[in-house]
Amino acid sequence: MLSEVPADWSSKTLKELGSTYSGLGGKTKADFGHGKPFVTYKQVFSGSVIDLAECDLVSVSPDERQHRVCSGDVLFTTSSETPEEVAYSSAVLADVPELYLNSFCFGFRPTSPQELWPEFSTYLFRGPEFRRAAMRLGQGSTRFNISKTRLMNVALSLPPLPEQKKIAAILSSVDEAIQAKRAVIEQTRRVKEGLLQDLLTKGIGHTRFKQTEIGEIPETWEVRCVGELLVERTEAARIDSGAPLYSLIIGQGVVPKPERYERAFLLRDREANEYSVVRPGDIVINPMNLRWGAIGQHRGQERVLVSAYYKVLRVRPEVRRRSHLVYRLLSRPAAIIRYENISEGSLVEKKRVHWSVLKGMKFAVPPEGESERLSSAIEAVEVSLAKSEESKKRLSRLKQGLLQDLLTGKVRVPV
Repeated sequence: MLSEVPADWSSKTLKELGSTYSGLGGKTKADFGHGKPFVTYKQVFSGSVIDLAECDLVSVSPDERQHRVCSGDVLFTTSSETPEEVAYSSAVLADVPELYLNSFCFGFRPTSPQELWPEFSTYLFRGPEFRRAAMRLGQGSTRFNISKTRLMNVALSLPPLPEQKKIAAILSSVDEAIQAKRAVIEQTRRVKEGLLQDLLTKGIGHTRFKQTEIGEIPETWEVRCVGELLVERTEAARIDSGAPLYSLIIGQGVVPKPERYERAFLLRDREANEYSVVRPGDIVINPMNLRWGAIGQHRGQERVLVSAYYKVLRVRPEVRRRSHLVYRLLSRPAAIIRYENISEGSLVEKKRVHWSVLKGMKFAVPPEGESERLSSAIEAVEVSLAKSEESKKRLSRLKQGLLQDLLTGKVRVPV
């Protein structure tokens, strides 16, 4: 794969290092759901090491000639929707008495772990050099396939066995750190969800409550319609200096749109009605996906543009100091569930939440002073979550850099 590698590294093709075998054959729908474990396509695609706890089951009789998966094998996907994802790999590092492989993947069995160390293979085949070689071999238009024969002719640059083990140990330690950070993020998200549920229904330190049409709420809170908190805005995108184009991504809010537009562009007259202006504090919703959580708030300090397909909602002046809390009221999980009940349309993918209905939804709203305290408590958890997510991103970038340096010999490790 490489034109220049350390002198003590070897170069061998996959077919020189081992042999291949096919996945399950001759199976019908009735054979699945019971029997012996088999590795699914999703398992191979999703991670560099097979998690055996995620295997499905298939019935295999003793007289069938099916290939079994063994510890040390590397499994490859045979097709994908994009060339970037063709021939994804995952290694089997644990022993299983009887394990099979789905029919949309194939297995590669190294002849000797002394030439290709199993833990090292988990990184080698997901490293940048091998991925580039695999992408060049992908063929297709609507779906991309990989030729097993051609893939076996790909040459690998391999460090000596002691260095393979050391590289694997280094990258494994980074993976462990990423996994630990992922666990922290998941726990923080659960804490945030619980906090949102408690703070936005019970407030802080309340002992007296009252019954309302939407349930029990703190005595000092009031029930308000969405239309009393927000107003629909349609501000024509006729601007002189341009503005960055943003999009609304489920789970991420309002984010920059990665398209051809430069940060400051001038709209032509014919484009003037295709975009809406979003100002700081505005809430943006996707009416077609609102019941799935497609709602975000612009937290920046400048005006931006979104497609006119989205609805821009502006916090009314009398509650502007509580704009962040209003957004959290509308975006928390309990509210998302309620949007399903007011969605209109015959097909799931065509259901739409209309502003005329949304503005009549009612929420419990705390007074201004308590709103600020609630926002501060929630923001503290959000800041912690953001820091953990940024830390995970840094670790992921570190891993990518190590993959490039260690798997090419650009950086050598002492053994």
